[in-house]
Amino acid sequence: MSFLYSASEVALFSLKKSYFTLTKKKKTNLENKIYKVISEPDSLLATILIGNNFVNLCFIILFVYITNSIVKNISGLTLFILQTIVASFIILLFGEIIPKAIATVYSFKMSCFTINFILFSKFLFKPLVSLLKKFNIYLSKNFISTEQVELEDLLQYIEEINDTGFEEKRLLKGIINVIKIRVKNICVPRIDVKTIDINDSFKTVTNKIKEHGYSRMPVINKTIDNIVGVLYIKDFIEHYNKDNFKWQSLIRKPYFVPETMYILDLLEKFQQEKIHLAIVVNEYGGVTGIITLEDIIEEIIGNIDDEFDEEQNKIVKINENTYEVEGKLLINDFLNYVNLSNLKLSEMNVDTIAGLILEHCKVIPEPGHKIKIENFEFTILQADQRKIKKVKIKILNADENN
Repeated sequence: MSFLYSASEVALFSLKKSYFTLTKKKKTNLENKIYKVISEPDSLLATILIGNNFVNLCFIILFVYITNSIVKNISGLTLFILQTIVASFIILLFGEIIPKAIATVYSFKMSCFTINFILFSKFLFKPLVSLLKKFNIYLSKNFISTEQVELEDLLQYIEEINDTGFEEKRLLKGIINVIKIRVKNICVPRIDVKTIDINDSFKTVTNKIKEHGYSRMPVINKTIDNIVGVLYIKDFIEHYNKDNFKWQSLIRKPYFVPETMYILDLLEKFQQEKIHLAIVVNEYGGVTGIITLEDIIEEIIGNIDDEFDEEQNKIVKINENTYEVEGKLLINDFLNYVNLSNLKLSEMNVDTIAGLILEHCKVIPEPGHKIKIENFEFTILQADQRKIKKVKIKILNADENN
């Protein structure tokens, strides 16, 4: 049994979920079981550890009992040393080396061979597995700062690499930073979401599609907090020349995600569900905004423009140290643009330039108002009663920052 536990540990953990998600052919019953088990690595590891240690303990007790019954003419200490050496050799050879060597070469076949045994063990040790998982969660919460330090050290290391260009460094930082980014940090805010009302006429929908040029648009019922579906323009365009076509029949089911979800988890969901757009909701069920597959990819590798995208200059460079930006521009995007991504301007839960200014001013400032934050001077260019629209940012002590 120790043979099976050790073999399954190497075999199952060597398999990647992408093997099952990317394959075109229909999965067998065994493959479905394997995919389900490796999707819960914490439970799998806990089951194997508990089972393997329990079996090894039983073997040692039984081995000691049998040898004590058979061997009568060897003293206690000598017998104990011999029992330890022989038992350790048997466990090491038949419970570790041989099964793991076989599982390394034949990982998939060994996974199929041991999966039912692991599922039975998982059911048998379920109470102990749950207890071990809770203990693991407790340890993770108390030692989370260690992981954060490691990420910061990695980012610092990238900064110090001399033989890597700016674009390569930016891409590496994007890949590392994406680990800790949540959906709410990069989604399109609700105020900027372009929607179609379910009661709009066919002509009105056509005009909105022409005006905004998006490939997918949320469909609402009077208010954006009541999104009833998503209209794919590729579905609509097939009926473009029809008069008064009932376009509501083309509405697809919306996919909702919490704003606290990590974007890497959402990327996996997009792949599984084969969708490109999700509706982001807060803890009260209100709509925070929308997020697309392109938003996530751009967060990793940078902005992606095609021949149909309109020019959007959210950052306009005035001179070497002065820039004009939109208030809704993300702080991180601006810092990355000016190559000062190592700075942290806000300790509060704000993401945009406008949010940073409001954090310090507490009210919406009038145009012309200036405020200094760290090594930056912010001048309000455009604002109304509801939001800050445009800001001029001057970098102070630019040479020192660089």
